[in-house]
Amino acid sequence: MFDQIRTYINEQKLSPFSQESLTKPSTNPIFKTREAKNIHQRILSHLTQHFQFTPSSQLLDLFNTLPTTDQFQQRQTFFKQLQDQPFLSLPQITKTNTIWKPSYSLIIATEDENLYLSYTKQKFPVTLLRTPHDLADLEEYDLVYAVNCERYESMLDQCPNTLFVDEDEVYLERYLALLARYNDIITTINQYPAPIPTITSTLNTILPLLTPLSSTVLTKDDILKSLDTINRGVASTLATMTVRGDALYTLFSTEKLPPEILDCIKTEITKSSLPASLFTKTIPLKIDEQELKNFLTQQTTSTTLQFAKLLRQQTTTLIQIPQLLTQLDQNIIVLDFCAGLSKYLQTNNLRYPQISPSLTISDCQNLLLENSQPITFYLTPEHRCSLLTGANSGGKTTLLELVVQTITLSYIGLPICGTITVPLFHNIYYFAKNKGSTSKGAFETLLTDLAKIKTNESTLLLADEMEAVTEPSAASQIICATCQFFIDKGAFIIMASHLGRDIATHLPTHTRIDGIVAKGLDENMNLVIDHNPVLGVLAHSTPELIVERLATTTNAPYFTFLHNTFQKNSLTH
Repeated sequence: MFDQIRTYINEQKLSPFSQESLTKPSTNPIFKTREAKNIHQRILSHLTQHFQFTPSSQLLDLFNTLPTTDQFQQRQTFFKQLQDQPFLSLPQITKTNTIWKPSYSLIIATEDENLYLSYTKQKFPVTLLRTPHDLADLEEYDLVYAVNCERYESMLDQCPNTLFVDEDEVYLERYLALLARYNDIITTINQYPAPIPTITSTLNTILPLLTPLSSTVLTKDDILKSLDTINRGVASTLATMTVRGDALYTLFSTEKLPPEILDCIKTEITKSSLPASLFTKTIPLKIDEQELKNFLTQQTTSTTLQFAKLLRQQTTTLIQIPQLLTQLDQNIIVLDFCAGLSKYLQTNNLRYPQISPSLTISDCQNLLLENSQPITFYLTPEHRCSLLTGANSGGKTTLLELVVQTITLSYIGLPICGTITVPLFHNIYYFAKNKGSTSKGAFETLLTDLAKIKTNESTLLLADEMEAVTEPSAASQIICATCQFFIDKGAFIIMASHLGRDIATHLPTHTRIDGIVAKGLDENMNLVIDHNPVLGVLAHSTPELIVERLATTTNAPYFTFLHNTFQKNSLTH
């Protein structure tokens, strides 16, 4: 499964550091109505809340389709791996804007005009050699990469700052500039105990190239300090020296230092470890400015060439850096995806759903509600339709949403808190409670939407208070006829309604009346509701209990009369 994930990341060109703030939301074509898609999307958002990078959520697309039986097992096997070997929370990973530049100046020199144009297009530092005069400008650079320079090869060979390279060895520094932005990321990933291997091992071998070579480079100030030390050493030696008369005569007449003094100067210069050519043979010694300039240039050139040659030795690895960093990006998304879902997978009492002809929810809790009550509910080929009755705010709508939630998690392959069996529904329709008017338009719209339902494949229909869009006198007939029509087509149906008593007199085949029961009133006269539906039981409606509460807590004759009327009608039914 990891290979499929990486292939998907590569195909979609996903990057954790994409400048796009949002990726496209995951969708699943089996959810046919806006309400069903909304619930489905809310569950996906809940699962991705611990992802550090937005593109990681797009990996759910791999799991966000109706699975075959084999895919159902493959997905569960993948998440069982994450359960058994969980990923720790991914540390904060940020791509920096670190700018790495070589500490030396460089230029690419070529006689090939096509190559020159190519490098110019890539914004490489390059110059085209047309005449010998062009070579003079190369002296100001610390390093010259010479490529395809046959005509001026012998002249360039005399330049100490020139390195002859092949085309694939040109300007390798550009790869280090890419690598520098990932320096902190690689260090962070190296410390993260990932259960899967990452791509950092190869990158680790070239990270040291971001640090300049440790070599002692003397500055002009360093040499001037050494000059002062040399002169003091010479003066100290001369103070103890006896010079013959003929030596003094030679010194004054020819300005040539006698051998004894030259030996003294040589000894002090040797102590400094500096080249003797830097100094004039006078008392006191002075700096030869031209020699000093040459010396400082040679120092830089030597160090630069040493570093450039080191880069050449790593050419094969360096040219792989863009690909390796892309693979590292992919690994980061995989790590983020697995680490984020590991938090969910470590929830207690999770069980993996099973495929079955029946839809069974046993002791299942709503992920989106805090301290939600475990719910048990089922539909079978024998009872394909549930007419769900109960008080307002009792949990009918919550149960419908829980069914969509459960199916979403099951098809993804994730375990759920509870015991679950699910058919493989190709089409899921959820019609939420209409909060508008009972106008002709709303009624016709609902009927039109129902007429479009595909029944040639396994279908689940969820509807919440269809009676809200039409007249009560006709609503029960429409609900009964709708249920019977789709039952005959093989669909599973949950129809939440307050018209249970009316429908019960002509209940469709394969239909069961279930109730979310309001048990009564507590000592404070508040409704006591068991949100767990009682199967096969018609639930009392909220109005009866509200009337009972008002009749009990007040002395109003009107409330007492209404309460007695409800009780009489209940007995006759």
